[in-house]
Amino acid sequence: MGPQAAGINPGYRGRRAAWIVLAVVALGTARVDAQAATATFTGAAKWADSVRRLVEPAQLRGDETGLREAVALAERALSVTPNDAALLHYKGYALYRLGSQLMGGRAKEAKEVFEEADRVLEASAASLPWPETYALRSAVLGQLIGASGGGALLSMRLGMKSGSLMDRAVELGPENPRVWVLKASGELFKPAMVGGGEANATASAQKAVQFLAKDRPEGLRPAWGAVDAYLWLGQAHAKGGRTSEARAAYQQVLTLAPDHGWVKYQLLPALDRTK
Repeated sequence: MGPQAAGINPGYRGRRAAWIVLAVVALGTARVDAQAATATFTGAAKWADSVRRLVEPAQLRGDETGLREAVALAERALSVTPNDAALLHYKGYALYRLGSQLMGGRAKEAKEVFEEADRVLEASAASLPWPETYALRSAVLGQLIGASGGGALLSMRLGMKSGSLMDRAVELGPENPRVWVLKASGELFKPAMVGGGEANATASAQKAVQFLAKDRPEGLRPAWGAVDAYLWLGQAHAKGGRTSEARAAYQQVLTLAPDHGWVKYQLLPALDRTK
């Protein structure tokens, strides 16, 4: 179940989604660039690589235009090879990040983006069952609950589906750090009685950090997640009142992404105010 399945105030969800888009994947960008330097992609694979390389710097900048350019490039490539699973995955990933940014005040537009993201990720998983694809669908459905304005029946239906998708992601990628990053972010906003809470979120974020140490994605496989892992670990520690641990996690974020505005100007100062 994604973070929006926890029944958080929609306005708060929107603000957090806007901030989360700043939780960029700087280390992931370096990994993607390193892969590109050692791999030769042709045909649809070349376009999929180009799309993923557009998403990462757009995340770094919080750049809506850049994310839309990534989506548009994927759509152009898919007009030639409409069933390419890697292209579908990266279009869905770009849409997920774009929708998260739009949640900062344009929920209706975000809803349409998330609905499309769910469709293309589902199509991707049909022939290329990457763990990240299932985890992203889980997160997309969680966001859809918030973008749709909630509602008990919708929340229950999408929440159950989101949870099942995350279970499948963990089954496929038990040591995949990106799966555990998305799992941690969802758990942080769910009550403990339904598998959430800061203790579970902390454990999942710690697993994400642990598995990053041996994360060696090859070819077109996703490579983001380092900044996100430390960000959510810090959030979980902060929610649990572990200020020193939260500060250490946030410092790791700044080591990887020195200009991370949310951590630098909001999350760290918030810790200072709790002294």
